Amino acid sequence: MLGQVEEHGAKFYDYGVERDCLEILRDYGVNWIRLRLWNDPTDENGAPLGGGNNDLDRTVETAARAKALGLQFLLNFHYSDWWADPGKQHMPKAWVDLEMEQLEQSVYDYTAVVIQTLADADAMPDMVQIGNEVNNGMMWPAGRTYALPGEEGGGYDGFAALLSQGIQAVRDNDPSNDDPEERIKIAIHLSDGGNNELYRAVFDELTARDVDFAVIGLSYYSFWHGPMDRFIANMNDVAER
Repeated sequence: MLGQVEEHGAKFYDYGVERDCLEILRDYGVNWIRLRLWNDPTDENGAPLGGGNNDLDRTVETAARAKALGLQFLLNFHYSDWWADPGKQHMPKAWVDLEMEQLEQSVYDYTAVVIQTLADADAMPDMVQIGNEVNNGMMWPAGRTYALPGEEGGGYDGFAALLSQGIQAVRDNDPSNDDPEERIKIAIHLSDGGNNELYRAVFDELTARDVDFAVIGLSYYSFWHGPMDRFIANMNDVAER
C-alpha cells in the first residue's frame, strides 16, 4: 500500500528525520519486500478499488524503487482483480467467460507480459508467488480443488494446469533460468499454517502432477490458525517431505 499511502500525503521518519520508507526498512534489517499484483483493480465504472490499487504500473514503480536500494523482491500474483484468499478466488473480470484452454493461455500471456515489463524496468523479481493463499485452488471455478453442488470445478487437474502456465511463463521470460542458483524462485503459498493435513494434501497433489516449485509459503495468524507449536511442526514436516 506504500504508493497509495504516499499519495495521501504520508511521510516517514527515523528518529524525527524524514526519510524514504523503503530506505528506513532496509537500514533496520529488512532485506525482502513482497508486492501483490492484481490484474485490474477497478470497479465496473473504472474507479480504483483501493487497498493499494496494485496494478502493474504501481507494482513496477515500487519494485524499481526497492531494487535500486538493493532489496530483494517477491512478486505475488493474485490472478484476481482484488484480494484472493481461501474464502474467495475470483476470476479476473476479463477472463470470466473463457474456456479452459483460453484461460490457460491468458494466464501464460499475462504472466509473461508482467515479467517482461519488470525486466525492462530493471526490477526483476527474485521470487514469484503463483497465486495467494491457494488452500482451495485459484480462479474459481476453473481452478477450484473441489466442486460445489451443481458446479463443474476444475479440481486439482485444473488448479495444477493454471499454476503450471504461470510458472512456465516465468521460466520462459527469466534470462537466468538456466542457472539454478540465479533463476527466479517459484513459491506456492497457503494460509492456515498450523494445518498439517491441508499442507500434506495440497502439496502431495501438486507434486503428483509435477508442478514446478521451489518454495512453500505459509501464512500463520495465531488467532485463527492454532498454537505456535502446530505451526512449527507443520513447517518441519513439509520441509522434510
